[in-house]
Amino acid sequence: MKRYKKAWLYGALCLTMGLTSGCESNINLEPQGIITAEGYFKSQDDFEKALNGLYDRFHYDNYPFWMDGVTDNGLINQSWNWGYDLSLGNGSSTSSFSTDKWKRSYISIQRANNIITNIDRYQWPGGESDANRNRILGEAKTVRAFFYLDLLGSFGRIQFYTVNPASVAESKTLKQVEDLKPVYDFLLNDLKEAIAGLPEKAAHKFKIGKPAARLLRARMAAYAAGYLKDKNYYSTTLEETALLVSSAPKLGDYNNLFIDGCEKIDEVILAKGYTIDKKNGWGNWYNQSINGYCVTVPTKSMVDAYEYMQPRDEKLPYLHKDPRLYASIYVPGMKLRDRYYNTIPNNIVTKDGKSYFDPAQEYGALQDAPVSVGDALGEGGGSEWNKTCSGFTWKKYCQGLETWTTFNSFIIFRYAEAYLLRAEALVETNGDITEAKGLVKTIRDRAGNTNDIDEAVKNLYGGSLLDLIRNEARVEFAHEGMRFFDIRRWNTFLEVMNKPIGGIEYYVDTDKGRVKKVLVPAVRTTYTMKDFWWPIPQEEIDVNEGRLTQNKDW
Repeated sequence: MKRYKKAWLYGALCLTMGLTSGCESNINLEPQGIITAEGYFKSQDDFEKALNGLYDRFHYDNYPFWMDGVTDNGLINQSWNWGYDLSLGNGSSTSSFSTDKWKRSYISIQRANNIITNIDRYQWPGGESDANRNRILGEAKTVRAFFYLDLLGSFGRIQFYTVNPASVAESKTLKQVEDLKPVYDFLLNDLKEAIAGLPEKAAHKFKIGKPAARLLRARMAAYAAGYLKDKNYYSTTLEETALLVSSAPKLGDYNNLFIDGCEKIDEVILAKGYTIDKKNGWGNWYNQSINGYCVTVPTKSMVDAYEYMQPRDEKLPYLHKDPRLYASIYVPGMKLRDRYYNTIPNNIVTKDGKSYFDPAQEYGALQDAPVSVGDALGEGGGSEWNKTCSGFTWKKYCQGLETWTTFNSFIIFRYAEAYLLRAEALVETNGDITEAKGLVKTIRDRAGNTNDIDEAVKNLYGGSLLDLIRNEARVEFAHEGMRFFDIRRWNTFLEVMNKPIGGIEYYVDTDKGRVKKVLVPAVRTTYTMKDFWWPIPQEEIDVNEGRLTQNKDW
């Protein structure tokens, strides 16, 4: 890896400087104050501190939010933001988003490897059967698998290693993965071993216990089934989800899952928490009218994915939808901090020094509260470049009373995923369809979607229960970073990414009367199979001097 080459060059430079300056031979050249594995892992407390450093890797840069911006769920809002080029199909091997993901994932993996390979440097009281030893080992293996799965799903042909190279020479022995199957098989087995050492219930929601590792293993098997085109892997998904669903608590209120205190809800398995010292920075996703930056925004396709609960009103298209829409996305006519959210241009009037929906237009019946000014393009009220380009903004996780000082936790794993993974696996393996429908109904019922599943399958999904389940995953986990991997493992990537990008629907006055318009926020370059895998960062290819080659056609 690059850091080994840099370290070698730095050492060579220092040695050269020492020789040419005529330094005395008895100078101590041993680096002072550097922590090494040989000198560090001497107690359980050392391992606990190393684990804390490993868990800290979940916090970097809110990746799940950015990931929805490079799918049909969303769009990157400004050209200077991470992933803007990848969002529009114009990525390259120097794209900052994919380059950063590669680097930071490997930092996480290396931290996990340090714990795993040094686990017996300390003499545990109970030897290899010591409960704390096996818990720590299980936590580290689970986190390592989490980041490897992310890399596998993004880049495919990665470098896979379980022991960190200790020198430049050793780093040159790392090979690029050409066959992904052995890697998936190793990680699935590694997670199985990790689960054995983990507690049934973690000490708190910010630590890994058996349920978190089981859900990751179920997810990994489902990913393997898709990426490797081998449905046999679903047997592992069924195995793990059977245990998860049978022991699952009552699912929480969907509206409360993404606000402050969500980690206290029984449905939540693992979360990452935020404190005064570790702020979440989610103001990047808040509305411009409340001083947010709208760095990624939902698309019309995302909003359309939520089923109607009652007949569609053509002039008020966001009424009567699946309640999960209103917990996840701000659409025109919703309340935002006691004011109405509006992104429709030329749609307001001023009264008593406040702005209200124009009574003569479609949203005019909503007169019980003023409109929040500053979100509609061309309306004024703030910086145009921080307004949503699609007319929608994310609400999920972004609804604190303050824009830049919110500390609600982000959920990494929750039981709802086990329900939908199991339903998917049952359908994909010709299993119990009645059970699959029951699992989906549980998810829909708790969210308030009372549409009959059989009728929905018939009328909305072309007779395909699998398509309904896939849409359930889309709306249930919107803005949680899963869509990127789902559309690839389901092989729907080209189909969905080559559909036009749309924004809000609204009416405008023309010489032919009021006419419906659909905002077009951007146009994507045509996606091809090249885009299935992200480009391996060019700087990594360069530093590996031919040992790492680029993905096809990049």
